[in-house]
Amino acid sequence: MRSIKQNFIRILAIEIDDFKEDLEVLIEECKEAHQCGRLSESVFWENITVFNNEILGVKSFHKILDEIHPEDFETLESMMDEIKSNFHGLVRERGLVEAIHIYVERKMEKVSRYVQQ
Repeated sequence: MRSIKQNFIRILAIEIDDFKEDLEVLIEECKEAHQCGRLSESVFWENITVFNNEILGVKSFHKILDEIHPEDFETLESMMDEIKSNFHGLVRERGLVEAIHIYVERKMEKVSRYVQQ
């Protein structure tokens, strides 16, 4: 079970890094669309603000993962519950975009299914 929890943390970190890269690509695409006149000034800045806020959320989530010690948990589920709880608190505390919960929890469920196969 310990290796499953450790693998979960490692793979989840990779998935979250991939998500961050996707957000960075979206920022670049937004800049390009704005320069070409496909996005108004206000829509451009709203999008950039949301994407940067989500990137901040991803970085904060990484800090939570870094502080988790898999050996402290009996089960993968209890570890996941702790990670989710810590992240929800951090999102509220820092005023991060609420949608980041959905993205992160989807990644967590995906990785959980993978490591338990």
